[in-house]
Amino acid sequence: MDADVLIDWFSAHGRELPWREPTCSAWGVLVSEIMLQQTPVVRVQPIWHEWMARWPVPSALAASSQGEVVRAWGKLGYPRRALRLHEAAGVIAKEHGDVVPSDVDTLLA
Repeated sequence: MDADVLIDWFSAHGRELPWREPTCSAWGVLVSEIMLQQTPVVRVQPIWHEWMARWPVPSALAASSQGEVVRAWGKLGYPRRALRLHEAAGVIAKEHGDVVPSDVDTLLA
């Protein structure tokens, strides 16, 4: 497929989503990716906005209790994802200075 065709299609039909904005942090993208696993965008979007307002950086989420995180996860389903994100936030805050690693090897380590 020609990349230009795909780009043209997306320009005409792609949805505007907050985690696709250039101003969205890597943390915001990571949160969206975890939330979007097996959950429709329409359900994720309002919860994502709440989470980003409440926990704009990994250390903010890591400082919250697991119970608080699961309650804020709400009706997204599969609450284990919230617990894993909480755990990841702690690692990102402690080992990476509150910045989501930008290279795959560091991210997977």
